[in-house]
Amino acid sequence: MTPARSAGGGMWCVSITRLWLIVWAWCLLAGASAFAAEHQILHGHTPHAVGNLPPRGRLDGAKRLQLEFTLPSRDPDGLNQLLHDLYDPTSPQYRHFITPEQFTARFAPAEQNYQALVDFAKAHGFAVKTRHSNRLVLSVEGPVTDIEKTFHVTMR
Repeated sequence: MTPARSAGGGMWCVSITRLWLIVWAWCLLAGASAFAAEHQILHGHTPHAVGNLPPRGRLDGAKRLQLEFTLPSRDPDGLNQLLHDLYDPTSPQYRHFITPEQFTARFAPAEQNYQALVDFAKAHGFAVKTRHSNRLVLSVEGPVTDIEKTFHVTMR
């Protein structure tokens, strides 16, 4: 994703929103039904370099931003082990790369979870731009007003 620049030249608005979306999507797919009912306060998610910057005003509500929802791997430990083995010269799996189809079968989130994320995005006014075949990322686009309303944030 190419970060959008705010009027002040910073890139932190989209980066913070992307991080928040990653956390939110993970909670959605992990079955955190209470998350939608209550507001959550995230501590420590803002990089120190931008945490103390003064806001430069609200982002134009009509501005459209591209966002990436990132879903967790179905088997993160297995993925870490595969990566270790692929690059360890002493491993029998050294340089035995797998195909994209094999990757999806072993590590991608379930199709129904990915579809639930697509349905969520559409229900909240986001246009789905790219459905990635590995089901780890969903690229969407939407106006700032929909982003703010959906995630209970104010974008500055």
